This record gives sequence, structure tokens and C-alpha cells, in this order.
Amino acid sequence: MFKSYTQLHFVDEKAKVNASYYVTKLLPNVLKDCRHLLSDNFIFQQDGAPAHTAALAQDWIEMKCSGSIMCCCRWWTF
Repeated sequence: MFKSYTQLHFVDEKAKVNASYYVTKLLPNVLKDCRHLLSDNFIFQQDGAPAHTAALAQDWIEMKCSGSIMCCCRWWTF
């Protein structure tokens, strides 16, 4: 059973978490923690928040995720 935790990542006070903020401030640190804890064997899944579904964030994740990380990051609208 996995019993490890990542560090807490706080958003700057009064920050608007848009795709740019998400890609420059949050994603690099979160993925670094995941890789530290899990090597490259993990699934990175997001919800449908606008910062997560933005093309900038989607493209960044696809570019940075190695072939062994499964990224559930494409959201489809029906």
C-alpha cells in the first residue's frame, strides 16, 4: 500500500489560477514531487477546472510527461 504524501503547494494570495499560473507555478512542482515519490510509474489525473483544460496546460503536460507516465488530461465536451 502506498503511504507517501507530496508537499503542500500553496497558491499565492489573491492569485488567479489560470493556465499560465498553473503551468509555471504549480505543475512543475507537483510533477517533481510525483516523480520523486513514484519514479515515472504514476497516473496524473486532473479535474475539469478551466486551468486544467486549457490548451496551454494540456500541451505542457503532453510535452513534459515521459512515455511511462500516464496523463489523463484531455477533456472532451459532448
